[in-house]
Amino acid sequence: TKSLYSKCGHLADGLIFHTDPSGIYRNHDVNPDYRTVLVLNYSYTTKGTCSSEIEFDLDGDVVHNVQFVGGCNGNLKAISSLVDGLTVEQVVDKVKGITCGFKSTSCSDQLATALLEALDTVQ
Repeated sequence: TKSLYSKCGHLADGLIFHTDPSGIYRNHDVNPDYRTVLVLNYSYTTKGTCSSEIEFDLDGDVVHNVQFVGGCNGNLKAISSLVDGLTVEQVVDKVKGITCGFKSTSCSDQLATALLEALDTVQ
């Protein structure tokens, strides 16, 4: 499931953004030429893990606000914190292929799969 990010706020570079009727986010810096920013909110149903769903935002190819539903609470909070602000490629390089116990996947491996799927939908 994908949707546009629905809040106003500040981007990493400190520029203020909001949504206009077209659903495109525009910064309101002093520059009258808007810098268009699309922030994708994505939800992925996991397969073969204790967590059942992963939600995150993509600002271009930069990962933010990762949240897991279910799973090992402390470990998944740590993963979410560690990947915040990294690019999809950086996260995938770090966590793709990690397994959990006797499973052929893990929550972090599922995150890599979800990020690649989300990035593919916006390219």
